[in-house]
Amino acid sequence: MQQGRELGVHVVLDTQRPELVYQSIVGAATELVSFKLLSPDALRTVERIGADRQRIAALPLGSYVSQNRLTGGTLAGRVF
Repeated sequence: MQQGRELGVHVVLDTQRPELVYQSIVGAATELVSFKLLSPDALRTVERIGADRQRIAALPLGSYVSQNRLTGGTLAGRVF
């Protein structure tokens, strides 16, 4: 995974416990898509990598916020 970006390999990960994902994976992520999180540990983790903790905690069910960590751009929407 660490060499994947150089080779044009994309990886999609999904977790409800972002605090348990290895730091080297989180550090290499270019896009963070967050649905509602309530766990203090999960919220601290996404805040540490640049997300708005309060916004993520306040999301309605089915809504998300996506943040590009390279450009700082954000996108929000609803899945259901």
